[in-house]
Amino acid sequence: MLARDIMEPALIVAPEAGLQELAHQLLASDSEGACVCDASGKLVGVVTGMDLVFREKKVHAGFRDVLRDLVMGFAQTARELERIAATRVDELMATEVLTVVPTTPLDQVASLMVQERISTVPVIDRGAVVGMISRRVMIATALNRLLAGRIP
Repeated sequence: MLARDIMEPALIVAPEAGLQELAHQLLASDSEGACVCDASGKLVGVVTGMDLVFREKKVHAGFRDVLRDLVMGFAQTARELERIAATRVDELMATEVLTVVPTTPLDQVASLMVQERISTVPVIDRGAVVGMISRRVMIATALNRLLAGRIP
């Protein structure tokens, strides 16, 4: 199986969209995440439901956090605070996006998702977003394969 065999239509949001709009779109589409595309259609980021959940977390600075900041600088803490205070998609989204092409084998998609701990993978063809693979569709695919007896 290839990425194109299981990909679903991608939810596309604009970078300037508000987080309330994003939450409504994620819920309405039952999607785990969205591709963030600029006015020209270029993929500039990915935002997930977990990013919205992240905003709700309590801010605390434990000993490890303080030590990390002293050793590595305050960039990570500053980024976390920016994400918690975000009001727009472009302030919350991940900009280092891992993608696949339609002909990527499914086992490579699964490996990418597991190794990088990501729940959604945009599918790109000739520079354009053509779909998305989510954790939910991977589970459904695994279930279908189990039911068909192709996975022990």
